[in-house]
Amino acid sequence: MINFSFYLTIGRIDEAFKEIKFIKSDKVWEHMALMCLKTRRLDVALTCLGNMGNACGARVVREAIESGEPQELQLAYLAIQLGLDDEALSLFKSCGRYDLINKFYQSKNDWNKAFEIAKDLDRIHLRNTHYHYAKNLEANDDIEGAIKHYEISHTNYEEVPRILINNSKKLESYIKKDQDPKMMKWWAQYLESHGDIDSALRFYRQASDYLSVVRLLCRDKKIEEARQLAESCNDNAACYHLARYYENTSDPKNAVHFFAKAHAYNSAIRIAKENRMTDQLANLALMAGESDMLEAARFYEQISGQTDKAVMLYHKGGMVGKAMELAFETQQLTALNLIAKDLNENSEPRILERAATFYAKTQQYTSAIKLLAYAKNYEAAIKFCTDYNVPLDESTAELLTPPKGNLIVQFTLKLCVKFLYSILLNTPMKKSSEILELINDTKKWCQMLQEIAKCCVIQGNYYSAAKKYTQAGNKIEAMRCLLKTGNTEKIIFFANTARNQDIYILAANYLQTLDWKSDENVLNNIVALYSRSNAFGHLAGFYEACAKAEIDDYRDYEKGYMALNEANRCLLKAIERNATEEERLQERCETLRKAIMDIKKFIQLQK
Repeated sequence: MINFSFYLTIGRIDEAFKEIKFIKSDKVWEHMALMCLKTRRLDVALTCLGNMGNACGARVVREAIESGEPQELQLAYLAIQLGLDDEALSLFKSCGRYDLINKFYQSKNDWNKAFEIAKDLDRIHLRNTHYHYAKNLEANDDIEGAIKHYEISHTNYEEVPRILINNSKKLESYIKKDQDPKMMKWWAQYLESHGDIDSALRFYRQASDYLSVVRLLCRDKKIEEARQLAESCNDNAACYHLARYYENTSDPKNAVHFFAKAHAYNSAIRIAKENRMTDQLANLALMAGESDMLEAARFYEQISGQTDKAVMLYHKGGMVGKAMELAFETQQLTALNLIAKDLNENSEPRILERAATFYAKTQQYTSAIKLLAYAKNYEAAIKFCTDYNVPLDESTAELLTPPKGNLIVQFTLKLCVKFLYSILLNTPMKKSSEILELINDTKKWCQMLQEIAKCCVIQGNYYSAAKKYTQAGNKIEAMRCLLKTGNTEKIIFFANTARNQDIYILAANYLQTLDWKSDENVLNNIVALYSRSNAFGHLAGFYEACAKAEIDDYRDYEKGYMALNEANRCLLKAIERNATEEERLQERCETLRKAIMDIKKFIQLQK
């Protein structure tokens, strides 16, 4: 014992344990367990608890160790087994485990502290604490207190009837006072099971359990009362039960009505078909799902004179193609028109083309063109426009424009791949059928755009025509269309962005038809456009026109003289750049020089 005390004092637990392992005194082992708590030696503590005869305590500590709980919690469980409550609470707090503190106080029957912890630090277990306290009160025959805490814990629906089941009057009084629908329904079921139907009905009504009310009324053959209740309450389950009653008593009309009211459309449709209730079947199918609509449509299709409803149901059920075929067969033009209006670019091409044929027959050409465009049958749509001279606005022209997609990108990528293969294999690159196909597709795309543009030109829609010609790469025709619009601002803008000599000349020629004499901006643009196109012959002619205007209109010979000099300079540049017409230009230049000399002499005489 001296050695044990010595080793225990200096904290050498293993040596102390060796000295006392043959000792049978519980006090010594308890003292050893306390030292294990201080030194956190849980492995030795388990042996100490075992030698103390505390098997339950040893099991609790072992389970805590095996569960992987933090060491502080394991030590807290050990402290509880050793009766060190303050130490255990301190360890629980250090881990923030207020739920365990709550349970600790409950185990000590210290409910005030348990509620205090639950309210302030462990609110998630507040109801649970009330529930366990209610259990404690019930065990101590404090029924009123137990009921109160069961209510706080929201478990009174199950627990209160269990407590008061042997005191039916008190239980009924409690349920009437509480006025909870769930408990009223339970009590009504209890009364029904004991044969008290009238009281059960009363409580079912108070609980708003209309299904049970209707069920009992049907059982007692009070059908009219059940019907009125089902009509007024709008309870699906109650309506369904009443519908089943009518079905079993061979009353299909009321059965269909209440099945529909209960949203049990499958059952309503089934009975309507069995009893040939064709007037109601279509409306029921429309309220049901697509499969029911299609089933009803097949039913109507087999009945003579009811194909209009079959077409409508096929259409609503998503089988547009079938609806259209049936409408064509039975010549239902109104239905066809309604179906065609719902078509869009996501519809099947076959259906779109069929609808386009219908519109064409009824001379609704614009609608036919749109549907053909949706079906990606652009060639037929464009031909339609040309043949029937269908007016093309900007939106329709865009609709008829085939999507170019990624033709150029695909062409470039495939060309690069072929080129790389030719380098790797050291073989000459050949044109593949795919690349040739892409080239042909691009050409075809441009041709279709030009067809749209021609159609727009015929109709006088020059803006759309210009846009389509531009998209097709035919900028000359695009400029000619713009010239017909007379929109000077757009013409100048297009010419400046086109970077094409012929377009520069066309634009400049157009600007000369305007009042360039009083608009300096127009005059400057004429000069700039002719200069960019290197059309110095045209520019010389313009300067000659300027000189003539200055002399004839304003008698300003000096400005006229300057303009003729500019014209002469431009002609010299034209001679340098155009050797084929040198002789003609030289003659023109000689005539111009003579006029310049004459005007110069006249100016000198004036001075």
